[in-house]
Amino acid sequence: MSNLFPTNQSAVDELGARAASLLTNGCEWIRRRKEKVTMVDETIVRRQMSIDFELPPADPLLLSDGVEVHYAPLFFLPKGSDGKFDPVAPLRDPEPHFANFDFRDERGDALTLPARAWNAQVSAAMLAAVIDDAVGRRGVSLDQGQRGRFQRFSRLLAPLDLHKAEARVGELRRGEFQEAEPMAGDLRLLRALDRDDPELSWVLDAVAISSVVMIPLFGMGGRGGIRKLSYDHQISPITGERLQRLRARFGWTGTELWVDSPFIGARNFHFEFEAPAGVEVFDAGMFEVVEGSSPADVSHRLARASGLASRVHLYASGATHLRGAVSWVRLRVRRQAFVGGAVIAAGLVTAVLWAGYLLRQGVKESAPRDLSVLLLLFPSAIGTYVVRPGQHPLTSRMLLWARLLLAACSALPFIAAAAVALTPREDGEFVSASFGGWWLGCAIAASVCLVGLVAAWALPAPELQLRKWERRLGLDIRRANRDRDVVHPEPLLARMRSRRKR
Repeated sequence: MSNLFPTNQSAVDELGARAASLLTNGCEWIRRRKEKVTMVDETIVRRQMSIDFELPPADPLLLSDGVEVHYAPLFFLPKGSDGKFDPVAPLRDPEPHFANFDFRDERGDALTLPARAWNAQVSAAMLAAVIDDAVGRRGVSLDQGQRGRFQRFSRLLAPLDLHKAEARVGELRRGEFQEAEPMAGDLRLLRALDRDDPELSWVLDAVAISSVVMIPLFGMGGRGGIRKLSYDHQISPITGERLQRLRARFGWTGTELWVDSPFIGARNFHFEFEAPAGVEVFDAGMFEVVEGSSPADVSHRLARASGLASRVHLYASGATHLRGAVSWVRLRVRRQAFVGGAVIAAGLVTAVLWAGYLLRQGVKESAPRDLSVLLLLFPSAIGTYVVRPGQHPLTSRMLLWARLLLAACSALPFIAAAAVALTPREDGEFVSASFGGWWLGCAIAASVCLVGLVAAWALPAPELQLRKWERRLGLDIRRANRDRDVVHPEPLLARMRSRRKR
């Protein structure tokens, strides 16, 4: 089957036209599409896709060795960047890379996945076919020269990496091309079609940010079934404003993960996210990608989940019309882990320091020799708790400043003990209670640390918890929390805003 992925242009054009027909004329043939995302570490997620389908009747291709084969555009794979990945850079610079692909059927047998270059060829042919159909629906006839120029435009766009392809589409939509160039008239026509033809608009977006994967299916039995694809997706942490990042390090706002699905098109769509050890999901949602859509736009929201869970499921039924969708999950560290114990430890230190300050006169008169030894127990005990490793790299990152707060709190009893030890004495008795000023400063500092840790324990809160607080306090907490805490990944939202209305 050496010609399983044909490269001659006529065969590629035929496959591109087949893909365009299956994807733009309704997707009733896709019964169910599922996507599961699992965090491997701080910058890598495992994306697992499965599709249950039944192709409509069509004449199969016949390979040279007599095997009948159907082709179906089952998946869209996001594009990456040709540049070197920098895990600490913002999301837009550069875009993620992909690795460890695994493609299997419903029996678990490994299947052959087309190469990236071949996917780009089919994607270009699909875009050219959609442009040809859009021109026909507009009532304009193309000569061979125009058709060839649109094909060249598609073949140049499809292999480009994400940044270059999006820049090219952006230039087209803004009309940034030279009138003197040979394709100027064709680009004006394409720009007008992009504004007026929803099918062409989303295919142009899809080819810019992803590649269609045309899967070979053998024999009549291969026209339906389940196919599963999984791969590692390397991502950059989404960064917001400086104050937002600082709050996230304290654990007051949690962290967010956004998953862009270039194409859904199924009777039912199921998105599943599995949180890593020590982390829980407190908010999740999914919304349709249309011009101007955002997480706060209820009219385009497909699903929403709130609560505390290690696994979340989002569903969209009757989604054959759904082209692109974005799913997001908001994560926080489990309160049963580090944060809960940190609050108890910080509270105990704060209580002891305030009690010592309020009872400083009695301490001066009694002058217990083991007071310093008692205070020195706190730093060693809490220090052991602070340095214990997190359950997951993401957990360690989310708890960075919370650990520093507790570490600072654990150092305060040492300072208080040193103040007691350095206070002048005569015949074993304190001459003054000058250590009281140090104890006051330590008690205030411990209180500040305690407040920070309590905030990390109480925030961020699920939507359900915010509603309870609103009823009890009579405040609009959710609006303030939404405006302050939701991290907007600007590159992703900017990409969504550039897409045409469906």
